[in-house]
Parts: sequence; C-alpha cells; structure tokens
Amino acid sequence: MSARDSGRILLVRSGVCLAGLLAGFSVSAADDLDVTMRMVLDDNELTEQVVREIELPVPDSVQRNDRSGLQGNARSEEARQSGRDFGQSVAEDARDARESLEQVKDRPEKPQMPEKPVKPERPTMPEKPEKPEKPEKPELPDAVGDIQENGPPGLNR
Repeated sequence: MSARDSGRILLVRSGVCLAGLLAGFSVSAADDLDVTMRMVLDDNELTEQVVREIELPVPDSVQRNDRSGLQGNARSEEARQSGRDFGQSVAEDARDARESLEQVKDRPEKPQMPEKPVKPERPTMPEKPEKPEKPEKPELPDAVGDIQENGPPGLNR
C-alpha cells in the first residue's frame, strides 16, 4: 500500500466515526424531547407519574362582566347612550377641524417675491496671443548626416 492509499483509508475511517458519533447524539437528543400529556379530571386520583399541574385561565365567555345583570331594555338604553356620546364627540371634532380650516383660509396671502437684481455682465477674457512661428531647423554638420545614413560608428558591419 502506498502512502496515498493509507491517507485515503484514514480519511474514510475518520468520516465513518464522525458520522456514527453524530447519529448517536441525534438519537439521544430525540429521546429527551418526547413528552406525554394526559388530562386528569378533578375526580380522578393523581398518580405518581404526574409531574406538574397547569391551571388554565377561565375563558372570557364564562366570565361575567358588570353589565351582565342588566335586562334587555336597560342594556339597549345603555348602548344607545354610549352611541350618542360617541356621535357627539365625533361631531365636535369635525366642527373643530372645520374651524381650523377656515382660519387657515382667512390668513393673508403670501407677499410677492421681489424681482431678482440684474447681474452685471461678466468681463470678457482677453484674446489669446498668437503662437510664435517655429524656428527653422539648422543645417547639420556632415558628420551627423553620415551617422544618420550609416548608423553609429563601429556598428556598421
């Protein structure tokens, strides 16, 4: 077996061990989450298996409110009166809103904005001077002409 094959075998073995460990932990964690609930009526005897008693709140439909004692006519009269009170408060709010809107309409108009002042003209830029003429190329000595034609001395082979 080469070192490469033994490295692969070691990698596979460690992967299998890791998968086994993870599977074992997940199975033990699932056992902890199993919960059984059982309803016990008041007349039944409690066994040792009951761990905790949870009292449930009384539903709202069972609770009696302070108006439950009123009979039909009295109850309807109370509802009518609360409706009147609500209608009057809404009407007052509407009147107040209308009055505040009228106050906003009665305020004076905004004054006109003054005209913008005339800006002075920008000074003009002076014209650019003309470009000077390019000087003529001077005559080169004969040695320079030889170098241009034949290249530097010593390189013309």
